[in-house]
Amino acid sequence: MLPFRFLYKLPTPANKRFAAAKKLVQEFTKGLIELKKERIRRENITEPEDLLTALLLAAEKGESLTEEEVLDNIILFYFGSFETTSNTLSFTLDFIATNPEVQKRIMEEVSPV
Repeated sequence: MLPFRFLYKLPTPANKRFAAAKKLVQEFTKGLIELKKERIRRENITEPEDLLTALLLAAEKGESLTEEEVLDNIILFYFGSFETTSNTLSFTLDFIATNPEVQKRIMEEVSPV
């Protein structure tokens, strides 16, 4: 992060686009959180079945996160997963492309299907 944080608040076209995109992501995520909260209430869910449920149940009990922190964490995990997944796929495809024996084994496995 730049030491001059005020630069992010200047009304430049890039900052305006970033702010609009950030708002869109936050609103979408808030909608997902509200849907999950409704399901938790409707089905009386008391045990975590996924990350979002675990965070919401903990927040309800006041054990860990505020609702704002839940929102921030879900956005962080969502975008963080893209980086991890893309790196894994890139490595896997490179490994397959540079190893003819692996390519042969893959073809043998998928051919009967």
